[in-house]
Amino acid sequence: MPVVEIASHIHTTLHRAIAYVINPAKTDGGRLAEAGWSDGALDPLRLERAMLDDIDATPSGRHGGGQGRGRLAIHIVQSFDPNEHVTAEQVHDMGVLLAEQITGGAYKYVIGTHTDKAHLHNHIIICAASEDTHRKIHLPKNAVDQWRETSDRICREHGLNTLEPAPPTPMRRDADKPDRHGIGRAELYATAKGVGVKERLRTIIDLTAAKTRDWDQLARMLDAQGVTMSMRGKHVTYTWQATGFKIRDDRLGMVYDPATIMARLSRSAVTPISFNQRLVAHVDRDKNVAVVWLPGSKRRLKTTIPLERVVRSGSTWRAYLPSRHEQIILNRDGTHHSRMRPAGLHEWFGSPDEAIGTRVEHTGRRPGIEAGATAAQRRYYHVVARKVDQINERARALRTLARYHDEHKDMRQATADLRARIRTEHDALIAAVIALSDAIETGEPDAIVEARDEQQLRETRLDTLTADLAAIEHAAAQLRDDRAEPDHPQRAEPRDGTEQRRRAQRGQTIG
Repeated sequence: MPVVEIASHIHTTLHRAIAYVINPAKTDGGRLAEAGWSDGALDPLRLERAMLDDIDATPSGRHGGGQGRGRLAIHIVQSFDPNEHVTAEQVHDMGVLLAEQITGGAYKYVIGTHTDKAHLHNHIIICAASEDTHRKIHLPKNAVDQWRETSDRICREHGLNTLEPAPPTPMRRDADKPDRHGIGRAELYATAKGVGVKERLRTIIDLTAAKTRDWDQLARMLDAQGVTMSMRGKHVTYTWQATGFKIRDDRLGMVYDPATIMARLSRSAVTPISFNQRLVAHVDRDKNVAVVWLPGSKRRLKTTIPLERVVRSGSTWRAYLPSRHEQIILNRDGTHHSRMRPAGLHEWFGSPDEAIGTRVEHTGRRPGIEAGATAAQRRYYHVVARKVDQINERARALRTLARYHDEHKDMRQATADLRARIRTEHDALIAAVIALSDAIETGEPDAIVEARDEQQLRETRLDTLTADLAAIEHAAAQLRDDRAEPDHPQRAEPRDGTEQRRRAQRGQTIG
């Protein structure tokens, strides 16, 4: 008999509310606490900063008007009857499902399952601004009713009793109609009680990737298990077929992006290259290869790429070639020209978009904001948004540089050191991913546990290092821009020559 209610609307000290929700003393040592957008360490200040960044990115910022004026987050509590035969893990999983359905994947949230009282209950803090649209959340008058319906449906799927539903109001959603962001996963939990939503999907991918060696076969095997894997731009989207719930690779973890998946399949590090399908000379289905012209060679040079190393997204082909293998370059007539490691192909194809340091994307501009009733208002909001971006960038850069100040006196040294550490961690991460696939393939339980722990450790380190690198590089760019501009505007010379006479007098005095 779960009950859902809004505990509070948070307007200040967001980090304190987060600290309460994820308190290890209440969440079984932190085991029953997580952030919906991050698998890293749960630091209240870091989590608060991520949420505030989304709020600052809205046109009205933290103190804007309208509904929820000054609201930073919403604190929701989902409580369970002490007499219910349910474990803390199941309560946590149901809380995650509720948070995912409320947010639809567009709002950051933090959840903690508290076990310190007679009844198990979830505390959920939802950011008041969308990370996708940079707009603030709008709550209808019957929002709590809708959330209770969603909670009841999830609990019924898990075999729990629920309160009798209240009579529907004109604005209430019909419980029989599918929710736009509905992700009820009774099918998933019927066989895996107590396993986290994301962790279950990770496990399916890990086990399946260990049994196959090419992308298309992996896609077919996942499809047979009810998971669709599709490319959208440079990301993979995983979809639960039974519910339509979608999750992108970067929300699942960096080891589930195309490059790392290909490294699993080939059991080796890979080098990515991207090219348009117009460069494909022809496809040999018998040999399962594509012959591709080298850009800039005026169709005089070409190379052969195995199709099992290729992932297509519209007209863009992305090939993931084993880094240690040599690639044969042919002349137009098919005679041998040269051979090189895949990294050498970047001379023609350009550097890959998966290059070191780009995992933390920062374009310097936000997605289009269409707030404002008139063109003048929209221009004003865009100007304000740009200023907010600049302030956020400088604050993040200062925090990062402060951490590296004692260790590095030179920004250039800090950047070089970070890039070297990122390369080292990236190589170690790929090695851990390959080791995990090998361990799963050979069925060694201890090796699987060790490889998975190593993988998670490397992911956390790489996340931190890439974020630091991005902040320092932006700080360096800002310093260059500042030095290029004069500190003070030039003063106009008086027309009567007064300034010249003063300078002449000063010169005579000094002489």
